[in-house]
Amino acid sequence: MLSARASVRRLAAALALVTLVTSCGDTPPPAPPAAEFLVAAGDSTYWIRAGGGELRLRASPILLARFDGRFHEVYVTDDDRSYDEAVFVGQRVWRRDLLRGDSVLVFEDTIVPQFARRWAAEHPHARLLEPTDAESDDPLAAATAEVSVVSVHGPYLSFEYHVDVEAEESHPWHTTRRGVVDLRSGRQVTVGDLFGRMAERRAVAAARRQYRETVDSLLMSGDERAERIAGSIRRFDFDPSSFTIEGDAAVPAVKFFVPGTGEGAVGDVAIPVSPVPMPLAPWWTDLRRTLPDASPELPAARWEHRRYVVTAEDAGVADDRARLVVEDARGRTWVVGTVQAPVHHILWLDSPAMDSVTRRGLSRAFNEAVFYDDMTRTAAFTPGAAPRRATARKPAGARFRA
Repeated sequence: MLSARASVRRLAAALALVTLVTSCGDTPPPAPPAAEFLVAAGDSTYWIRAGGGELRLRASPILLARFDGRFHEVYVTDDDRSYDEAVFVGQRVWRRDLLRGDSVLVFEDTIVPQFARRWAAEHPHARLLEPTDAESDDPLAAATAEVSVVSVHGPYLSFEYHVDVEAEESHPWHTTRRGVVDLRSGRQVTVGDLFGRMAERRAVAAARRQYRETVDSLLMSGDERAERIAGSIRRFDFDPSSFTIEGDAAVPAVKFFVPGTGEGAVGDVAIPVSPVPMPLAPWWTDLRRTLPDASPELPAARWEHRRYVVTAEDAGVADDRARLVVEDARGRTWVVGTVQAPVHHILWLDSPAMDSVTRRGLSRAFNEAVFYDDMTRTAAFTPGAAPRRATARKPAGARFRA
């Protein structure tokens, strides 16, 4: 028989084992790694914070750019110069410093104001509408412009600019083009400004060659539309300044769009040319950590940052949703939530850590964006395969185009 002391030792060991098993069963899940970053995705910006065992996500319909160590909001306002019998509505793009609060005009439509001035000169008795006046349901003339933001890479904003003009006794006229503006100065930049003159010459030559080959193959295809294409293609004129910035963390690229100008559907589109890879530039090197690693062998877009990794994968519920996942150095994962797709870039807030003044400015901008009215709107991401015509009455708000 066991001694009393041995029995006590065995009982104590059994109780310890039961306690260990019970404790393992009640062990809380591991806490996600400390993290804080902004995700530009869909038509919103998402603020993700992880700490104290929690993951928090906040969304706002706001577009932000970060350069020179500061955050700036990009937003659009309507420039309404309508009269009692004519509608003239252009758009302006602004950037606002989140710390100082001041706004600077960086892009302005110039075509619509020209038509408005011409109308005023030809109709000296026309009454300029007040902001509260309703526009005519059947105007004698209408000119509207729409600015859509395509992408933001640090201080460089890629945009699409579309104008519709309609008047009595004349055919509707349209034009569509793209371009890149420096948010710091409001100056439109060239490929040479971004990547150097030699790289610009190579890129323009490659894009022109590709465009000619595309047109030639269309005209020689024997398709019944070839004759109609031949009549329209003369209205498209290759313009080296009509381009946008593309690329991922590995390789920057530019994509040229041959502007369309004229009557009918010709002016509704800008013909795209396949992206042309560009050499690394110093300003792009600074942006690489905000852009995804979109290697073909990877199942999802991926951003590596300090001691954790962020991935944006197909949510499996809809084409316009993506699932954000945070992974720590040990390979453990946490689902942050679903966001609108596609995910464009990530702005890190924890390396270096965001100061209290910047945090207050960012919080204020997130709160204020909710209360924008119809005349002041955020520029936002909107996936779309082709340019869309602005309405003849009131142009829609600027939006991101994929």
